Amino acid sequence: MRKNEENMTWMDIPYITLTFCLRFYQRVAVPENKVSALRGGLGEMLLRKNCIADRDCEACRFQDNCMVWNAFYTPMRLKPGYVTGKESLGYLIECDNLDTVMDEGHGFMFRLKLFGRNIPLFAQYLDAFWRLGQCGLGKEQAKFEIAAVYTEEEQLLLDDTEIHMEHFRVHTVGEYIWKRKWELSGEQPAQNGDYLVHFLRPLALRKDRIDLKCFDAEAIWRAIHRKIQMMSAFDEIGTELEKPQTWPQIIDARSAETSVRRYSSTHRKGMELSGVQGYVIFEEVPEERLEELLAGELFHIGRNNSFDFGRYVVQRR
Repeated sequence: MRKNEENMTWMDIPYITLTFCLRFYQRVAVPENKVSALRGGLGEMLLRKNCIADRDCEACRFQDNCMVWNAFYTPMRLKPGYVTGKESLGYLIECDNLDTVMDEGHGFMFRLKLFGRNIPLFAQYLDAFWRLGQCGLGKEQAKFEIAAVYTEEEQLLLDDTEIHMEHFRVHTVGEYIWKRKWELSGEQPAQNGDYLVHFLRPLALRKDRIDLKCFDAEAIWRAIHRKIQMMSAFDEIGTELEKPQTWPQIIDARSAETSVRRYSSTHRKGMELSGVQGYVIFEEVPEERLEELLAGELFHIGRNNSFDFGRYVVQRR
């Protein structure tokens, strides 16, 4: 895939979604918050195999070429001025399973999304998750095997014996949006309408430096714009989205504060991540805003996206 930067837009950001199917060797306890455990295990496996500097990333002279730094921390090469902290944008892990016990021969599925220059690192992620299965997931060190990996088209990418790279298909954000618009409206042309946004995982946003305890239309739309611009910068595409005079407004909503407990190996203690979960209905969403809304569906918005926060699905009302 060659770049013509003059003609590139955020719609051209490449991505791939892969579904991993895990199978456990025996009945065992597993974490309820599986994304945190998978992400922590991914980082640990990458460090064990690749780190040559005693895990001191800040002092490492090889940071730019480090597999851990590029696959796990995924730094931005074009960093907007408003981005002040570390932003891990090259991948997302999604999991809907909340079970805390897995029976022998059973397991769960999770999705791995890779964006931009992290897509060619797929083999590193696959190897790290395979190693995690040998070492075990969570405090019970639940051992598993990767039974299969499927593509977005539900084609088999990995089976028990072979990787089928002929099924590895890279898509663009524009293709995702086209597909989702077709799913929402069928063969009817896109038109203004009301859309329900169901936050499947907590949304963590701030407004005027205050953590929001309920949904706020302007904060949500600003978060969508910010994430599109950050993902564009990560893929080295210059993007400035024009702020509209008015944002689509919320005509109905239901929200509840929620929190997720996770263990931080960096801080060596438990931590609590909080946010708001529920749904909002936006009134009269024009096509341009709908496309941005669907991009946020793919990217996740707000803080703590690495832990599956800010994930939502859009439905037509």
